Amino acid sequence: MMARESQLKRKGPTLLQPQEIETFFIIPALRKELAKKLVKEKHLTQKRVAKLLGVSEAAVSQYLKDKRGDEVDLSTPEIQEALNSAVEIVAEHGIENPLVMIKVIQELTKIVKDLKILCDVHKKYGAVDDDCNVCNENIIKLTIKKME
Repeated sequence: MMARESQLKRKGPTLLQPQEIETFFIIPALRKELAKKLVKEKHLTQKRVAKLLGVSEAAVSQYLKDKRGDEVDLSTPEIQEALNSAVEIVAEHGIENPLVMIKVIQELTKIVKDLKILCDVHKKYGAVDDDCNVCNENIIKLTIKKME
């Protein structure tokens, strides 16, 4: 059990925003999958993968040993297909352009949200009802007025 997971279990469910769930759970899980694929399939070094992902070499080592980023199941065929595409894009373009990884993570988190994997994790750790659909509906419309 990871530190964040055990910390949340000790405190009990708390009102976490979906963006916090992405930060604490989804993005580390995506980084883990990308790190594993980049090292094993594209034969990149841990140092290179760390630079691409914007994390430390120690973090990559933990991803590869399943010691980090393992709270989310990303084994669905849709996610695996997206991850495979992401690895190809990163291997081809991300080494020269670090913004590629930002775009890849953004797209992958969108897919996770669309598949309601984010919802499953949010329900597990975030003190939301089983029928919560806040990420997929427009509850309120906010208007921003310019200050003159």
